[in-house]
Amino acid sequence: MIFQNDNITYRNIARGLVYQDSKVLLAKDKRQEHYFPPGGGVDFGESISNALERELIEELGWKVKCGDFVACLEHSWHGKKNNFEMNFYFKMEVVDGDLNTPLSKEDHIEFHWVELKEVESLKIFPEEILPKILKAGQCNNADSCWFTTLG
Repeated sequence: MIFQNDNITYRNIARGLVYQDSKVLLAKDKRQEHYFPPGGGVDFGESISNALERELIEELGWKVKCGDFVACLEHSWHGKKNNFEMNFYFKMEVVDGDLNTPLSKEDHIEFHWVELKEVESLKIFPEEILPKILKAGQCNNADSCWFTTLG
């Protein structure tokens, strides 16, 4: 869901955490240099879990099942507008899709399996918190958590 005016953009975003062995699946916008978990904006009237499942079909053609809630991250930054996001992170189970070759269905995005131990060396926003969320999501008994990086 996006609310915006001339000065502010606010978005709710559903993000999925997919793990394979010691790796996590991350997306990278080809127009930018940073990485992020797959997912996207929640449409008006749509549940966060449905948004996540829809986004993974759109981005990868994968049918997924939204799993346990891991974290909520408030994030803001200043650009052309004042931007504010609420990112909701869930573990995901891939029900139908080729985990070995995550090929993007969208021209502007690409996907990479990244070793968890290498996550902190990537340009990933917010860099001080997102690696912790990715690592917490891999734990079987991770408590859900709330993070904030209001700028």
